[in-house]
Amino acid sequence: MTRRAFDPEQPIDRPVRAGAELLGAGVWASGVWDLAQLRSFEHAAARGMDLGTPFAAAVRADALLRAPQVIDSLEASGCEELHVDFDSLGPADDPRAEQLTELVEALRARGLRIHGAFTLGQDHDDAGSFERLVEWVEARRLASVSLRLWTPDPGSALVRELARADRVRHRDLRRWDGAHVVVAPANMSAQTLYRGWVWARRQLSSITSIWRRRPTTLAELPGYLWASVCATLAPSTACARARARLLPARGASFDSNPRGSGLVFLR
Repeated sequence: MTRRAFDPEQPIDRPVRAGAELLGAGVWASGVWDLAQLRSFEHAAARGMDLGTPFAAAVRADALLRAPQVIDSLEASGCEELHVDFDSLGPADDPRAEQLTELVEALRARGLRIHGAFTLGQDHDDAGSFERLVEWVEARRLASVSLRLWTPDPGSALVRELARADRVRHRDLRRWDGAHVVVAPANMSAQTLYRGWVWARRQLSSITSIWRRRPTTLAELPGYLWASVCATLAPSTACARARARLLPARGASFDSNPRGSGLVFLR
């Protein structure tokens, strides 16, 4: 079936469903491994850490690109799926998309199931970014996708700079949730950004897109389809199950203590 093209002039024809993200904004905001946690995990795995059960982890793509050798440690330690914060594909002519493609292929070669998160509305994005992202996600066959609108840290120097440039659209922090356009985009209107975000979410949650992203091996297909149905019909339950499988991120370090779970929490 041919995908319907994004039309920035087409108004949103029905209410936007709020919450079908697999992990939710809270996990992506504070629960994702950066390079330091990835290296900590690598060192613990080298010392023989055994978690004793399959697990999942949320990792920044940039950290994996800088330390690709950790992928082998994740596989050997029992990691079955990764929730990868890809952030962005970058501008249309940027090599980042190809780098991320190679990363996905490396993860899939080790049998890891891949979920993705992307941020839309950054200064390099334009009206063509939405179709490009949907095409990339479907070609890479990501198991699930979370899309959020660019929401800088409200207390950061960047936000103060954006405010001086009169680009901050909302002062009400309740809108700084990844589902509202809080910063006027550089290369399109705020309306186009919001419509593009809604369009991309609906495309990727459609039955057609779910089928396009199905695994290539028959053995993985039933589990993928069942997870997709659960995420669509019972997103809160799917979200809770996904979080329960995640290893902690910030505030945690790893060790090889055979008596425990392999985790040491830092205060």
